[in-house]
Amino acid sequence: MTVRSSIDRVTFAGGEIGPQIAARADLAKYQIAVEAMENFIVMKGGGATRAPGTRFVLELKDQSQRGKLVPFRRTSSDYYALVINAGVSRFVRQGGFLQNPDTTPYEASVPWAEADLANLRAAQAGNQIFVASGTAKPQTITRVSNLSWTCVDYAPTSGPVDTQNLDTAITVQAAANSGTGVALTGVGSPFAADMIGAVMRLDDRDLSLTPEWSAIETGIASGQQRRWNGNVYAATIGSADAGPNAPIHIEGDVSAGSGKQTWRFLHPGYGFVRITGYTNANSAIGTILTQLPATVVSGGTYRWSAPAWTASKGYPEVVAYNYPRLGWYRGNIGWLTGEDDVQNFDLAKADDTDAIAFRVIAPDGSLVEIKWALPSSGILMLGTSDIEWVLRGPSAFDALTPKTTRPFAMGSDGSAPQIANAIDGGVMFLGRTQKRLHYVKVDPASQSQQLASQELSVVAEHIFAPGVVGACWQRDPNRVLWLWFSDGSLASLTFMPEQQVAAFCRHPRTNAFIEDMCSIPSVSSGTDEVYLIVRRTIAGQTKRYVEQMADYFQPQDVKAATAAGAWFLDCALRITGSGLTQITQLAHLEGQTVGVFADGAMQKRKVVVGGTIALDRPSDDVLVGIPVRGYIRDLPRNFNTQTGSTAGEQKTVHEALVQLLYAGGGRLRVYNSEEDNPDLWEPAIETGAYEYSAMPPLVSKKLKMTVEGAWAEEAQLELECDDALPCTVLALSPKIEVAED
Repeated sequence: MTVRSSIDRVTFAGGEIGPQIAARADLAKYQIAVEAMENFIVMKGGGATRAPGTRFVLELKDQSQRGKLVPFRRTSSDYYALVINAGVSRFVRQGGFLQNPDTTPYEASVPWAEADLANLRAAQAGNQIFVASGTAKPQTITRVSNLSWTCVDYAPTSGPVDTQNLDTAITVQAAANSGTGVALTGVGSPFAADMIGAVMRLDDRDLSLTPEWSAIETGIASGQQRRWNGNVYAATIGSADAGPNAPIHIEGDVSAGSGKQTWRFLHPGYGFVRITGYTNANSAIGTILTQLPATVVSGGTYRWSAPAWTASKGYPEVVAYNYPRLGWYRGNIGWLTGEDDVQNFDLAKADDTDAIAFRVIAPDGSLVEIKWALPSSGILMLGTSDIEWVLRGPSAFDALTPKTTRPFAMGSDGSAPQIANAIDGGVMFLGRTQKRLHYVKVDPASQSQQLASQELSVVAEHIFAPGVVGACWQRDPNRVLWLWFSDGSLASLTFMPEQQVAAFCRHPRTNAFIEDMCSIPSVSSGTDEVYLIVRRTIAGQTKRYVEQMADYFQPQDVKAATAAGAWFLDCALRITGSGLTQITQLAHLEGQTVGVFADGAMQKRKVVVGGTIALDRPSDDVLVGIPVRGYIRDLPRNFNTQTGSTAGEQKTVHEALVQLLYAGGGRLRVYNSEEDNPDLWEPAIETGAYEYSAMPPLVSKKLKMTVEGAWAEEAQLELECDDALPCTVLALSPKIEVAED
């Protein structure tokens, strides 16, 4: 006697779950998850569609070295991926690379060695990218025009500097208060060789040497200096009275009134000098950036501040732009520029628009290490080795100012060094072991001292076992976080919490080691552009390619849908012509077995020899690349009968209901862990009625399929797509038959 029951599977919103919870049929997650999902993407609505393949863009300049991708979006229609490798940057734009007039790739010099690339962190402001590496001076990459880019040392004009020296025996004296090549003389060894290029601040050595401004003072001679509110001014009119109005301006000349003295702003009681030369610990050369106090020229001042960024102290490791301030971070220290001035680190009088410097100290008094910084929902989030912090004013809606800004400890997950991702309504970041993925929902209106944090990776720990190297967020069209791992593997997470979609999928690819990725928002196409650096072994040699992920498939005519335009091959090229009989542009795939998708239909697989393959038939539109296998295996399904649960009972599947959308291929069978029998596969689409040269129509309907499965304790379906045709699965519902004693 047997009992039958249909198990409705109408969503894949749980994605692939790991073996550690594969027996938890009591969990709601179990009901919407699968045991294995490869090279599919769960869509926003819960269906599963084949993940797109990739398009070959260009080789790295030096394929023996790793590369780094840096996204740059100047406008909604002008965006690039910088490909940094072998001391240069190349530039990918809208799927192609920028070329010189002679068609060679345009290149701009950059200072980083291969060992620096993994640590590069970038932030964009306008037409500039600011880059930190932790091991070298920060850099500024500037787009002048499409074929004119520069990369130079980031050289702010007012710091940043360390706290002021307090040892009165260590002094600095300048030979002049302005100019270049100015001699700087020290006592007590204030200089170091690694200060070259950095900025020092020199303060008035004795405030009493400059009298305070007084409204009752008369007959002030031209050139006389007076101090008011910390600023120093010089009289410009001979023998004039001070006048009733105190000078408060911070630039230029301002008259105190008719017939009264005109005051010229000189300096705020200090000035900045860039060290340009080093002789010894007591002798250096500098360029005066802002006028120095006269007292620094007439004698040595112990009130000086050394550069904050040097080789011995360390350079910034993290950079982030939180409008209107650019922030740099090293260890537990953060420096934020003045408002709307990415070169200004002058702390000045701590007015609202001045620069900000701060330290992050854990509640137990220990020092922390800032691993990432990211603006999100109007606040600035900091990830450290032990704690997550929010940097804000008294409330989340207050602007960051020197007097009110402070870090609030808001979580305790801890972070690895990384580039965190801003996700709709929150932040996605990696835990300190790089084997945990955390999502923090950010609500600026909440005054709670704790962030709502989720560890998303707990349901798929097997995917994270190698350790995540990096992640990038492809917002459109399906809200996908792409993750690449230390073993070169690739995975995805479709994440839309408001739709209860959090679905992991693995993406095993043939002869591919993923080394880096980036995503660039694209307004015009509706699909964010994703670029990869992929290491492949071609003809016995190591090759590194930049590849672009293809668009998700959509039929060109939904009323008469065909596979035209589908791209489910890797490292592929599309070649068009008239009656093509061979493809000769495949040197980058030498020796590889490739799939051939010609005029919307499949041809036999070929091996590339001499960069060439012969086609089975003349074709006009040909896509050639490495095949990608899509695969889904459902979880074991059980149900209750009059005698109890069917768990452990012998069961099988003879029939399944499969709902497809725009599908041109795919096949189904009952999974058997003990035996791989290719004869049991049943094609979802029967194509025998179509001519070999015709472009077959796509199927969008429910199919009642007959399959043959052996009796076993578990009944599972598996679906496979190993051609280059589209396949979207909306439902996969087996009719399970249980044997009862």
